Amino acid sequence: LISINSQYWLDFFNDYLTPTLVDSVSTGNKKIERRAYQAIDIPLMLAMSLASGYMSILILALHIATEPFQMFYPKAFIIWGTCPIILFWITRLVFITHRGQMHSDPIVFSIRDRMSQIILVLIILLFIAAKFL
Repeated sequence: LISINSQYWLDFFNDYLTPTLVDSVSTGNKKIERRAYQAIDIPLMLAMSLASGYMSILILALHIATEPFQMFYPKAFIIWGTCPIILFWITRLVFITHRGQMHSDPIVFSIRDRMSQIILVLIILLFIAAKFL
């Protein structure tokens, strides 16, 4: 796995991160409009979201450990800080969804959410620091 091209690592990360962004839905056993699941499926969907999100962090960690990544970022160890930040963000999104507080598409929610914006800025700063410090 260590010799896999960086684009593949990013694809793997994205493939596992995307299912984390579960839509918020109402409760009950009714079928949810434009979705293949029912409200009764939400606990299972949330569990799958957490598992998928945490796997994306593992994939990111494996990518950070690769030699090409280490060569591209002179201080790649700084980027390890993104893992707990993303762990916090994924867990937070699932909690918000579970509490029924996500009233829009998860991508739209993340773009508008102040904490998600702060997290994005922190991650960008870590990557910049790893490259240029």
